[in-house]
Amino acid sequence: MLQYLRSSEADQTITPRDTLRVGSWLRCEKPSSEEIDTLLALGMDENIIKDALDPHEVPRIEFEDEWTYLIARLPDTDDDFNDFTTPILFGIHKNYVVTLSRDSLGRLWQPFVDKTRMNTARRIELVVAMIEAVSLQYQRRVATINRQMRAATDDLHTLRARDIVTLTEYERKLNDYLNALVPMNW
Repeated sequence: MLQYLRSSEADQTITPRDTLRVGSWLRCEKPSSEEIDTLLALGMDENIIKDALDPHEVPRIEFEDEWTYLIARLPDTDDDFNDFTTPILFGIHKNYVVTLSRDSLGRLWQPFVDKTRMNTARRIELVVAMIEAVSLQYQRRVATINRQMRAATDDLHTLRARDIVTLTEYERKLNDYLNALVPMNW
């Protein structure tokens, strides 16, 4: 899925557009080979694109030619059960911002588009707002896990084997989040 989004100083509502223009946000998820070709035609680095689509990629920032690449990890927004993290690439160019993910991020970006009022041509402000949206995803997920852990440990004197398994699963989720957040210094 490849989508062009744009807003302006006069109309700060982020809306889909038919073409990529200066000041746009290019949102790409679960890209086809043709969509990857579109990203390459914009001058994005092929290896960075491959890295962003690797489910095990670690967070980092790179600078190359006219691009700044930030690979981060975020809670998988389409999987409430597993709470794994998935990589996302923020590509910042002098003319636009690109987000790229191997997974669908509609549950992250649709509320962002619906609620955010800003000029997409202000690239750094846009990326900071996007990172804040990712941060809120982590806060919500950790709060949910915290509530679940408190419910599971309501009475420590009657813990059963399956309660220990549940707590271990919560620990795995939290460690996955920690491993994603520490390299990003968030």
